[in-house]
Amino acid sequence: EMPGVEYAIDTLFELLIGHGTSFTDLARLTTHGKSYPVLISQGIKGENLHDILLDPSKSEQLKKLDPLAFSELFMASLLVNFEDAKPDNFILEPLSPDSYRLVAIDNDHAFVPPLVKENGKTVQVKNILYCLDQMNQPLHPHARERFLSFTPERLLRLWLTRLVAQNERYTTLFSTTERKTLLKNSTQREGAVIPIPLSPKAIADIYQKIQYLQAAL
Repeated sequence: EMPGVEYAIDTLFELLIGHGTSFTDLARLTTHGKSYPVLISQGIKGENLHDILLDPSKSEQLKKLDPLAFSELFMASLLVNFEDAKPDNFILEPLSPDSYRLVAIDNDHAFVPPLVKENGKTVQVKNILYCLDQMNQPLHPHARERFLSFTPERLLRLWLTRLVAQNERYTTLFSTTERKTLLKNSTQREGAVIPIPLSPKAIADIYQKIQYLQAAL
């Protein structure tokens, strides 16, 4: 639906923690005279978190989540307000026979307002990470040090530079007319939102969240 958001998350997490998502790229597939946007995704070895949660015999695997990787993924996730980070959108990737880390594989629903007012307040942010037992453990000290080392202005400048370059690439893949058609059909299988739909407010929110997080650490 929104390959640009997927790319934005991938790139931000790469800059922040160097893991946590699978690499994706948008390509153009032409067949029988008609072109389609195709999202190419990196394969991640491991089992789906949804299947592990449903199988009591595999519960020990969750106890072997790498504490540093989990702390980093948790703090990075705080910045982007995932709307659809449900169990079947994570893979438990083995790092060693006794260690695993979670990798998000579908990240195009992000940067949403945490609450919306519809007959009261409705929570939009949904993330299975916040429900795991690891949330009861202290943050890993190395993850804390990593996040305190960031300069928000420099980090966001690097990120936005990459997003601008990717947006320019998208315009070479699909013409203005094609992008409008894809947007019109974005709720259907053959549609897509191109270019990257990132608002100035979302960028300001990330900047503010980094400052809040560093102050809390």
